[in-house]
Amino acid sequence: MSLQTVLLVIEWLRNLLLCLALYFGVKATLNILQGNFEDKVMQIKKPVFVLLISGILLLTIAMIIENAQGILDKNFTTASIILFSVSYALLIIAFGYLWFHSSKLHKLHIADLTFFLGVIAAVLIWVYYLLRSTIAIHSASLSLLNKIVFFYHPIAVALIFLLTLRIHPIHKAKIIQTPIWYVSCGIFTYFLGYMMLAYSFIKPPAKLIPLLYSLFFLISAGYFVLGFLIANKKFGNDLQKSQQKSI
Repeated sequence: MSLQTVLLVIEWLRNLLLCLALYFGVKATLNILQGNFEDKVMQIKKPVFVLLISGILLLTIAMIIENAQGILDKNFTTASIILFSVSYALLIIAFGYLWFHSSKLHKLHIADLTFFLGVIAAVLIWVYYLLRSTIAIHSASLSLLNKIVFFYHPIAVALIFLLTLRIHPIHKAKIIQTPIWYVSCGIFTYFLGYMMLAYSFIKPPAKLIPLLYSLFFLISAGYFVLGFLIANKKFGNDLQKSQQKSI
């Protein structure tokens, strides 16, 4: 079996997992929207889950379009670029909203702040290198779509990952439970895979690089499934309890 065939199999498995994640995610979101929850954390989760599931829906559609068109040749279509862009914007808003409102419930320790600053610095250095290398290689004028792919998308994916850093300390403080933590793990593995993919745009990739970033995307989708599956069960139980109280 050729490497290209293996990659296609992995990518379509990823697409199937994303569709499964969407199934559980939509059910979880409907449960949390239907519930009459007075808890502040649950009130915060309502718009977060709506934004998350909307972003992942567009991400899934974009990936399916790319697989149908031939993502292995990096022939990005206008439709998929727009979908990726809107998806990243929605995820940025979701995790930004969660960061802002969770900061009112939990203050970061100095150790967390120090760790955050170190990670942010490392990510910014990497993104700066990536963008400078892109400019050096593609010195000629780029189309708007190419600028979005080469510049906006790496910055957006990096920002999404950085915004999820807030999830780990509030999960440790038991303000939120495991579903969003698993989703944040999915974002982290997606970030790793995407940065490998972005690097392959500026450097001829070794044969293992496409396999690695495809596997990271697959693992990412698996984390999304796990997170939304647990969220569906939890929010379903919470909905039943809230309905019993109202009766």
